[in-house]
Amino acid sequence: QEPAVSPFAVTPEQDQALRFTVADANGNPLAAGTVIQVTVTGGRLNGPGRFEMEDTQEAAATQFATQFRGEAGAERTQVTIAVTSPNGNREVVLTGRPPAPPEPATLAIVATDSVLVADGTSSTTLYAEVFDGDGNRLPGQTVTFATTAGTIPSTAVTDAAGQAEVTYVSAVRAEGVPEVTVTARAGEVSAATTLRLLGVQLRLAAAVEQLAADGLDQTTLTAVLETYDPLGDHGGDPVPFVPVRFSAPVGTLSAATEPTSIMGEASVRYRGVPSREDPGDVRVRARAAGVEAFVDIRLLGVHLTMSTQRDTIVADGNAQSALYLRLQRSDGVPLTDAPIHLQTTLGSLSAPVVETDAFGDARAILVSGTTTGRAVVTATYGDGDGLQAVASVAMIKGPPASIALVSVDPASIGVRGAGATETAIVTFEVRDAWGNTVADGETIYFALNSGPQSSATGRVGPDSTATVNGRVTAAVTSDTVAGTVQLIAWASSRDAGAGTIHSEPVPIAIHGGHPHQDRFSVAPRPVNLAGRVVYGLESTVTAYVFDRYSNPVPAGTAVHFRTTAGGIQGSALTDADGQAAVTLFTAGPEPVAYDGLAHITAFTQDIDGQQIEAPTTVLFSGPTAAIEVVSGYRPEEEVDGIIRIEDGASRNVVFRVQDDRGNPIMGGSTIRATSDVADLSGDIDVVVPDVRSGHTLYSLTISDPEPNDDNPGVYEVGTVVIRVNSLNGNRQLVITVAVD
Repeated sequence: QEPAVSPFAVTPEQDQALRFTVADANGNPLAAGTVIQVTVTGGRLNGPGRFEMEDTQEAAATQFATQFRGEAGAERTQVTIAVTSPNGNREVVLTGRPPAPPEPATLAIVATDSVLVADGTSSTTLYAEVFDGDGNRLPGQTVTFATTAGTIPSTAVTDAAGQAEVTYVSAVRAEGVPEVTVTARAGEVSAATTLRLLGVQLRLAAAVEQLAADGLDQTTLTAVLETYDPLGDHGGDPVPFVPVRFSAPVGTLSAATEPTSIMGEASVRYRGVPSREDPGDVRVRARAAGVEAFVDIRLLGVHLTMSTQRDTIVADGNAQSALYLRLQRSDGVPLTDAPIHLQTTLGSLSAPVVETDAFGDARAILVSGTTTGRAVVTATYGDGDGLQAVASVAMIKGPPASIALVSVDPASIGVRGAGATETAIVTFEVRDAWGNTVADGETIYFALNSGPQSSATGRVGPDSTATVNGRVTAAVTSDTVAGTVQLIAWASSRDAGAGTIHSEPVPIAIHGGHPHQDRFSVAPRPVNLAGRVVYGLESTVTAYVFDRYSNPVPAGTAVHFRTTAGGIQGSALTDADGQAAVTLFTAGPEPVAYDGLAHITAFTQDIDGQQIEAPTTVLFSGPTAAIEVVSGYRPEEEVDGIIRIEDGASRNVVFRVQDDRGNPIMGGSTIRATSDVADLSGDIDVVVPDVRSGHTLYSLTISDPEPNDDNPGVYEVGTVVIRVNSLNGNRQLVITVAVD
């Protein structure tokens, strides 16, 4: 039958019953096999969705029931009843919609506090309550707010109790606001409430209004913030927890901002600047809640003076000069018990800090050091740079007492005509008895002698010279013979009976002749490369080049190289130690001879321009040959080819690891032996050394790991595995063993 009502109301997410009748025109059941299908869009079935009629004439067979639930947020929910029957097919669609939301009918607004301070921080909580026409509270309603002064959120949403909560913050008005209107609106209804903002006034005072301008003297500043009501109903109450900002054009404050206490007070410390002159009045300001106050503080200049007992003393570590200091304000009032810090650039002070007495005076002693120059003494009062006074005392030099070597440049020179530097510049420093450099113009003499057991000769110039800034220099020039010469500097003493003052002998080596055949050699590292297996391996080939006296030849001497196999860099220059190094690369051609050796030759020129040579070799080793057992194991001599280790016994096996031509494999290759049934010792973990020959035979001992066991005659069969890991190629040998 057609539904009695459509559309109908659907409450989202709530179960709703559906009852319907399916019958013929006379109200009788339809034929057996009739199928009734119920579907829902915009929601879901929570009951049966399919019915099938039986063969019956009972009127109750025409009644059906199920339940469904509308989906939250759906604009409509449709229930479709489809009948498929021999009597004829039929379909009915029922449309349901969510119930219309209730409209606000009444709005109320209240404030927790209606009287606030116009300081920009005071606040109160406002509650707006929304009701429908039946007096029910409405949740989820958007309430808009507005105010004539101050700040408030523009919107809020009512909670489950139909209440929207916002916080109102007062405006900053020193004179206050007698009436602030706050309005709330929800839908077509609105309500309003009034607040009152009290004005504020600020007072600022200083505990002391006159300070010494020394950067230390301080005073306490206190700001008091209280309410002000032009209507006279309220006022004079402290305003707590409001930030007060302090500022001063001169001097420093302990804090730029402090909040008022419960008594409406905020305090900071003010400290002036150090100044010799009177800075005058400093206006310190305080500002809070839109109002401002100030106080003037008078700063008086402070004078610090210092004088010396003597202007000149000897730099002997004992001479003294007294320092006199005075500290007072510009109005003549002395500063007592005031600390004055002292520093000096030379010498030492009797104390780093002195304190003024009742007259503002203080005294210290400057003691000379052993360094000459002008001692600058600085007296400082106050923080940072503070107030300063400066005095100076000259500390003078004594006569020459010692001559010390400063430098030799270069430390060694070459024989004349060898192409190296032939002159060394030697610098000495001349000092007095207290370690000070002597004054300019002191005469110093030079002498040159050959070193012990040396035939070397040279020249020095000049014979004498005068000190400049306490120093003198001499030039030593080589001759044609290598060896060592000694330079001595000396001066006449002014003390009676002291004789002469001289330096320690300064040895200067003369070397750096041409290369000599007997002193020319070459050596590679490494000496063994897997060059017949891998191209691109490298060995550093170094030539060692010395002259006939076994000294390194001059740096920059050219050495050339060639090789019979692979490739090599063509030349290099010697360094300060007479060494020149190039790189040898494994490449084609490979060595022709069976020994696998690449022959490298280094050559240069001797003093006569003749070519001299130095040879060496590098082994180009080949592929790793199969591991060969030399002794201790012959498979054909063993039973079933298996080594048997009796209870408590052992067997020594000697094996060979080499390349295809019997040479050792490349250094760094590893040989490791392991067993799953026996103990192994000997060459079981070997790193092959870098050699051209030898080092191809190795041995290991195979032992019973559990001698004197409880089951004699019972053998455990396993293996001994010898593995070779190398750039020449990896190899492995497996030996079967049986251990009792």
